Amino acid sequence: MIDRRHRIGVYASCVMTLVALALMAWSEIVPRPLPVIIAMSLAQGIGTLAFLTFIWVVVDDLRTTRKRERESSRPPRPK
Repeated sequence: MIDRRHRIGVYASCVMTLVALALMAWSEIVPRPLPVIIAMSLAQGIGTLAFLTFIWVVVDDLRTTRKRERESSRPPRPK
C-alpha cells in the first residue's frame, strides 16, 4: 500500500516533469535564444529534480517494504 508521502512525492515528480516538458516544447516551438537557454538550464534542472524525487520514492518504498517484511517474519519472543 502506498502511503501519503510516497503519493505526494510521485505527484510532485509528475508535475515537475510536465513543467520541464512544457519548457522544452516551448523552446522547440519558439526557437529563439531565451527559450532555448531556459530549456537547457531551468527545464533540465526541474527534470533532474523530478527524476531524483521519483528515485527517492522508489528507494524509500523498497526500504519500507523490506523493513515490514523483516519485522513480520521474526519469530515471537519467548516469555
